[in-house]
Amino acid sequence: MDLLLKRKFDQVEDEDEWEREVERFPKRRRNPYATQINILDKQYTDLTEIYNDLQKQLHGLENELAELQQEEETTDENIDKLKQQHDDILNTIMKSIDEEIDSQEEEDYFENDEELSLTINHVLKGWQTVLEKEATIDDIDLELDNLGHSFQANEFDIIDLNAQIEGYKSRIQCLYDDREIMTGLPQGLSMLESDIKEYQDEIDSANKMLEKFEKDTIRPCLIRLNELNINIPLEQLQQRKDIATMKDLLHDLDMIYSLSLKQRAYQQLTSYLYDDESEDDA
Repeated sequence: MDLLLKRKFDQVEDEDEWEREVERFPKRRRNPYATQINILDKQYTDLTEIYNDLQKQLHGLENELAELQQEEETTDENIDKLKQQHDDILNTIMKSIDEEIDSQEEEDYFENDEELSLTINHVLKGWQTVLEKEATIDDIDLELDNLGHSFQANEFDIIDLNAQIEGYKSRIQCLYDDREIMTGLPQGLSMLESDIKEYQDEIDSANKMLEKFEKDTIRPCLIRLNELNINIPLEQLQQRKDIATMKDLLHDLDMIYSLSLKQRAYQQLTSYLYDDESEDDA
C-alpha cells in the first residue's frame, strides 16, 4: 500500500515538473512572412486573371484587324469595277447622243430647255450643300491622332501590368527563399544580407533593361499596332464613305451630262427653226 502511494506521489511530482518546464519554454511567435506570402499569392492570382482577359481582348483585336484588311482588298476590287462601269456608261452616252437629238419633238423644245436648266441648277446646289458639310482633312487627322494616343496608352498599361506580375513572381520566390534561410538563423543571417544585396542589384539591372527594351522595341511596335488597329480602320471607313459619295456624284454628273446634251440639241434646233422662219419672211 505504501509503495502504491509513493508511485502516485512521484507521478504527480513529475507532472508538475513538466508543466513548469512548459511554462518556462518561450512561445513560438508567428512567422510574419507567411501572411505576406498569402497576400501576394492572392494578388498574383487576381493579376493573372486580369492578364488572361487582356490577352483575349488583344487576340480579338487582331482578328478584327485581319477582317478589315480583307475588306480593304475587296474595296479596291470594287473601285476598279466602278471605274470600268463609269467608262462603259460614258461610251454608251456618247453613242446615244444622235438618237436622243433626233427623237425630240418640236413643240416641247422651249419647255424642256427650261426644265433641264432648273434640274441642273438643283443638282449642283444639292452637291454644293453636301460638300460644305463634309469634314475637313485636318479634323479627320486630329480625330485619328486622339484615338491613336488613347489606344497607345491602353497598350502601355498592359505592358506595365505584365511587368508588375513578373515583379510579384520574383518577390514571392524571394520570400520563399528568405523563409528557408530564416529557419537556419543565426548562421544564415550573413547569407540573407548578401542575397538581399544581390536581389537589389538584379532589380536595378532589370529596370535598366526594361527601360531600354521599352524604348527600342515596345514603343515602335505599339505605334505600328496603333496604326493597324485604329488609323487604318478609320481610314477604310472614310474611304467607304468617299466611295459612296463618288458613286452618287458620278450618277448625278452622268445625268447632268445627258441633260446638257439635250439642252444643246434643243438650242440648236430652235436656232435652226428661227433661221428658217427668217428666210421665209425675207
